[in-house]
Parts: sequence; C-alpha cells; structure tokens
Amino acid sequence: MATSPASFDLVGVGVPYADVLLRVPHLPGPDEALRVLDRDVQGGGEVPTACCAAARLGCRAAFIGAAAGEGLAAAAVAEFGPAGVDTAGIQVQPGRRGPLSVILVEGNTGARSILWDEGDLALIELTAANRARITTARYLLVSEPFPAATEAARPARESGVTVVWDADAPDPAADALMPLVEHTVASSGLAATLGGRDAALGRLPGAVVMVTLGRDGVVGCTNAGPFRLPAFAVDVVDTTGAGDVFHGAYVTGLVRELAPDAAARYASAAAALVGDWLGRLAGTTQQ
Repeated sequence: MATSPASFDLVGVGVPYADVLLRVPHLPGPDEALRVLDRDVQGGGEVPTACCAAARLGCRAAFIGAAAGEGLAAAAVAEFGPAGVDTAGIQVQPGRRGPLSVILVEGNTGARSILWDEGDLALIELTAANRARITTARYLLVSEPFPAATEAARPARESGVTVVWDADAPDPAADALMPLVEHTVASSGLAATLGGRDAALGRLPGAVVMVTLGRDGVVGCTNAGPFRLPAFAVDVVDTTGAGDVFHGAYVTGLVRELAPDAAARYASAAAALVGDWLGRLAGTTQQ
C-alpha cells in the first residue's frame, strides 16, 4: 500500500511479533499435558497492533520497523495490508529470527500465560524516506526498543509531530526518550514499579499522562486536571491485544480532535470490544 508521507495521521515505530494463541481448558501445571480447544496465528506487538487498530478505525497509519522474511514473521507482516497500514517503511532482514509470542488463554476466565522470544533482528535504520514519514505525520507512536524509538522521536518533536509513548516496562534506556514525549500511556505494571499510579502520574513525562488499569479503568492527568474513567463492563474472553488497541484508538480519538480524557474513553470502548481476536474490531467500533 503506497501513500504520500504527508498523508499519515499516525506513524508507529516498533517490532512486529508473530502471536500463536492457544485456548486451553486451564493453564497447565508442571508436567501436565492439555488438549488445545482452539488456536490462531496472528500479527502482534505493541505498536503494530496499535497501528492496525487505528487504521481499522479510520486513521491513515504507517508502520516502520524491522521484520524477518520467512515463516510466522512473514505471516504477521502480511496482516498490515488488509488492515490498511502502509508497510513501505518495514525493513525485511532475511536469515534473522523474528519475535514470537506463544499465548495460553484459559477458556473460561480469559487468564493468560505468555511465552516470548525477542528474536535476533538488527535495529532499524532511520532512512530518509522513513524520516519523511515521521516528520510529516500528525502523531508518532513509540514503545520499545528505545534506541530506535528515541531516534524517531527526536526529529518528530523538532518537526512539531506529537509523540505518544506506550510505556510498558521500566528500562534505563528510556531516559533519553522521556524528554521528547508529549503523551504517555503507561501500564499498571510500570506504574507499580514507580510507586503506584498516583506516583506514576507525577513522574512520567508529557502534558498528558495516564495509566491503564484493566478492569479498574484508566486514571490520568492533563493540564485541565486529573480524570478517572471506569472500565466498560464486558464478558472477558481474551485480553490479548486489548492494551495495544487502546493506544491505537487513543491516537484515533486525538486525530478526531477529542480531548485527552474523551479520547481515553473512546479507547477504553475499543479495547473492551476486542473480544478474542483483533479482527472482530473491524465494523464494530467505528462510529
């Protein structure tokens, strides 16, 4: 899919994962063998999933990152096209192992166990074409790996692009990124390492900071003051990708000129509707 760089609402920089999802009767114990109830292979990763969600919700989205060229990795990258995400910024690295997650989902409760391997991809290079995509976009979404995220965020801020950070885990390498961030959406896990959600709201960077709390909703702080949003009541089947969809829908809300708290509510609704597969998002959340 080819699109003029200046036409993007959102550009994401990250790493595409191949997710193998296995639904099981219950999470296995030591030396226990279980029959799989259902299975699926799909694209994953924080920023890639967010870009796909944003594109399905009507944003003009592009993804920049490195990917392996074979097997499950190729299948994961192939999902960008049907979602409507521009893939010209993906750098395929033949002979490398792409990131992989195996996700066990308990059939009755939606509880999960995740096994992951980050692979051996080399860091992406910020080519002139990719720099043009970033510096002419409206929003840049980054997460890990931090060197590439920081390299992308610096020219974005210099060009007036709003940088949104999916802050998922503590890492000293994030220190260089933090001064470049304008919106931070942090996980409850990261907030816990910073002394809790209230402490995180004060310590994380940006004019808008929020913490996603799963079934406890979202708390945040903007220049207009603090806000808290309850979670939508849904029957949880599988939360895989829900947080990543939140990020993509949040940027979509900002693109539609919603205030940050209203964009967060829109994002909460999109995440709640994920259900068990990201594909179910299409046609059910765009209003």
